[in-house]
Amino acid sequence: MKIKLKDIAKLASVSETAVSLVLNDKPTRISQEKQAEIRRIAKENNYRPNLAAKNLASKTTGTIGLIIPDLENPFFSGLAKSVEDELRKHNYLTFIVNSDDSHSNEKELLQLLVNSGVDGMLMTLSNESFLHKEEMVSLLKGLNTPYILVDRTYPNLKCNKVYYNNRLGGYLATKYLIDLGHKNIGFIKSPEQIFNGNNRYLGYLDAMREAEYSIDEQWSVESDFKYDGGYLSSEVLLEQADITAIVCANDLMAFGVMKKAREMRIKIPEDISLIGYDNLSFGEIMDTQLTTVKQDMKALGVEAVRILLSDMSSKGDKIQSELEPELLVKDTVRNL
Repeated sequence: MKIKLKDIAKLASVSETAVSLVLNDKPTRISQEKQAEIRRIAKENNYRPNLAAKNLASKTTGTIGLIIPDLENPFFSGLAKSVEDELRKHNYLTFIVNSDDSHSNEKELLQLLVNSGVDGMLMTLSNESFLHKEEMVSLLKGLNTPYILVDRTYPNLKCNKVYYNNRLGGYLATKYLIDLGHKNIGFIKSPEQIFNGNNRYLGYLDAMREAEYSIDEQWSVESDFKYDGGYLSSEVLLEQADITAIVCANDLMAFGVMKKAREMRIKIPEDISLIGYDNLSFGEIMDTQLTTVKQDMKALGVEAVRILLSDMSSKGDKIQSELEPELLVKDTVRNL
């Protein structure tokens, strides 16, 4: 039988109000000894508060919305798990919805979550939203629900946001190759409107220019951030005998490069070095583990939840948090 507040009060010989104050960490004159007894009784009997009644009293729903652009992408599914795990610690139920990287889907889902009465929202923008920036910024500015942009952001929009320094990540990957003696370095980039991918490419350019190396236009190709895209676009780089290394704007495309290289009988790293971006967990099961730029999904989710809950409770200044990526050296890079 589920124990109730009145049952704990009876066992502790105090009022229901006293039990409520203690279990909700409210100020009270009850002795520390009696407070400890109340918490012990609640824990021993697996007491769970009636969240529906609590939320009704506080005019909240106890729910948070999370909009993800592509749940099939291991990075975003990992981020969703991190967010859901963290919110559960704070007794929030998470509604996770997938926009399929579509701007129209994104708008509908945003309105659906608002209409559902969520107490707050976390949102990773769709790639398409960067083609409709003015419309999306106007929509976000009109929101009354607290929200935070996670991973993909509009740089000039003043709102809560948390993201990794993508330009630094692209720089770290390229600089490492340069330090190992590579000069002719290719890059598989994203479409220019994809903000994060473009910044990774800018980091590549920063490192090449810092080393005063020439940059051949044929050394960079555009792809779509997906495995098949990396597979199809890499052939033009792998065919160029002067290229000794390739940096990819994400791991999925790098895995596509590895498949194409095997088909072309090009060995990694003996014939060509390769660096990805994201540190996707399933890469660990591969025989040749990918050198990559790590973005800690758990840390990103925890920080996003921290900022959102802070905004929901205080309505203070908007917080912009920039996290630093880390280069993880594994099996796919050779020292020249």
